[in-house]
Amino acid sequence: MPLIALFLCGIRGLFPLVAFLSTAVRFFGNVLVWPAPQMKKRQATLRRETGETKIAATLELDGSGRSEIHTGVAFFDHMLTLLSKHSLIDLQVQTEGDLSVDYHH
Repeated sequence: MPLIALFLCGIRGLFPLVAFLSTAVRFFGNVLVWPAPQMKKRQATLRRETGETKIAATLELDGSGRSEIHTGVAFFDHMLTLLSKHSLIDLQVQTEGDLSVDYHH
């Protein structure tokens, strides 16, 4: 908009506009600053307990790639950590289970 005003009014015509806007900001505060739209956080928390396992997971899609993963299966921990890091999602996974029986627990 300032460039259009400059072309339409010339530099001399722009000075009154700048003076008005600076006065409006002085009297009314941050008139020219629009508030950012509020987005809902895209996150979820899930918990599941069975007779054999306990799982708690938190996922935030608009994160920074932080992760805290403890599944008891090292390769699965590694893959979930990489998923979180490279997709820039925050992921927390805590599990307990009877892994001595088998990894599917």
